Amino acid sequence: RETKTLKEQEDLFRSQATGAVTGTDVEMLGKQVQEKQAEYLRAQTEVAKFRPPVPWEARLQLRNATNEKKKQLLTDQWEEHASVAEDGIEKKDATLVAAALLRAAEYSNENELLNHFGYDQNPQGLKKFIEEVLIKQMGMARDQALSVATDVSFIAEKRNHWDVGRLTSVDAATGRQIWNPEDTQQKTVTAETRKLDFERYIREGNRLAFGEEVVGLDEGLEFATPDQKKAFFRGGGGRGFRLLPHGEVFFMENFGKLMRNLRQGRFNPNLAIKLMSKSNEKIMNRIAERIRGVTQMDEKDPRTFDDFLSALRAYASSAGERGEFDDLDDILDERRRLGYIYR
Repeated sequence: RETKTLKEQEDLFRSQATGAVTGTDVEMLGKQVQEKQAEYLRAQTEVAKFRPPVPWEARLQLRNATNEKKKQLLTDQWEEHASVAEDGIEKKDATLVAAALLRAAEYSNENELLNHFGYDQNPQGLKKFIEEVLIKQMGMARDQALSVATDVSFIAEKRNHWDVGRLTSVDAATGRQIWNPEDTQQKTVTAETRKLDFERYIREGNRLAFGEEVVGLDEGLEFATPDQKKAFFRGGGGRGFRLLPHGEVFFMENFGKLMRNLRQGRFNPNLAIKLMSKSNEKIMNRIAERIRGVTQMDEKDPRTFDDFLSALRAYASSAGERGEFDDLDDILDERRRLGYIYR
């Protein structure tokens, strides 16, 4: 009889469910788990033996080639760098594009070049330029393209453009260069900037030591496409400033000491204006909310972040009360009216 009755099936299931598990069974299962773990570790060891070689020679060749191409850029003007990059894109010459970007970074102008092509000056902007232009559009090998990004990142650090610092690292398992996740990049930048001489950092560091510039931020273009941002920037549109996380931490940790710099005029006026700009004031107020009531000592004078904000607002107003270049525009208009200025 092939078909079991319901009673027979019930008895079978009951006997299976009540079957005793002996100590021997448990011991056998434990041994099987240990064997599987050992097998997994052996497999990992074998895979590690086949790690591809690090392409040092290809990276060296790229660096030599870009150095030769950089000789074609004869001035420090970012407009020329951008023009050469456009020539490189038109000619499908990825090395020339890389050379233009590197030369721009050497003159602290990588932000203008990125903006010229519709990319923001921040970690995402540089990464997108490398991914979309050098790799996808120009066909550069990924490891070579990330070598360019690494060079730009370290050059930018030396110019106090920490917003694009420490963008890449090397994967120990493969020897290949990889993009650092945002939290890793920001924590590394925070650790590195904490090592810097405080007075020199705050005097010489401009807005890009602490934050990002986003094309059309105040005009609602933060999430626009690169083509839309490119058209906006090339048409005379501006950029909005915003603190990055490492910048927020810096001002949270040091606002007491910065009070003295403000009183003595040892604070970058342009940075003060940017910190209190429309696009960043919300962040400053958010910091104030986060640490409201916390005091820091400034020459034995306890101050809160609200005190620092008030002093910074006054300092920024004195430096640019009517707008960043309004006073200069008035003077130039007067010289033009008097015939003192060439057209």
